[in-house]
Amino acid sequence: MQINPVRPDMLARAMLRPWALALYVVAAAGAVHAAPPQALDASMAQQALARGAVAWDLREAPATPLLPGALRLDAAAVRAWLDRGDVAALSAAASAAGLNLAGEVLIYGDSDDTRAAAVAAQLATVSRGRVHWLAGGIAPWLAAGLPSSEQPARRLPLPQRLSVIAPLPAVAAPADAARRSSASFSFALPTLARAGS
Repeated sequence: MQINPVRPDMLARAMLRPWALALYVVAAAGAVHAAPPQALDASMAQQALARGAVAWDLREAPATPLLPGALRLDAAAVRAWLDRGDVAALSAAASAAGLNLAGEVLIYGDSDDTRAAAVAAQLATVSRGRVHWLAGGIAPWLAAGLPSSEQPARRLPLPQRLSVIAPLPAVAAPADAARRSSASFSFALPTLARAGS
């Protein structure tokens, strides 16, 4: 997730006026949004895994080797989600595998598999977690001599319920919407905007 920094000068001014504080909170609520899916090379993927990202191997079993700690989801459920938009199938498969889709996820497949980018893009429509895919599949990882595993990781089931989410507007949109929809608060926005000038 990307979070815009809180500007102490704006927050302090907003706290002096209760209505301005309420407007600041509404504007700040729109500042938190999911980052778009990102392609990673092998070294960046290794850094993501070190941060706690969970690898999701899209390949059919028994394909090996795997990234360390990689999980596999039920392939039929993933196909149902991709083909028919069956979010419940993805939710059940991710829950059963213990894959927390609200966290950081690194998706990969074979070197000629283009599904990782497509899955990452579609996953961003149902999850606010950070989503990445390993560019080139597992081949660059192995070519870099990075560690691998022969078996998928096993985790305890992690119940979760996914639903289709609409992309959040740009950071400035909540304040703009408040300015357009409420004339009584329109005089507060220029005051807050000038605080950093």
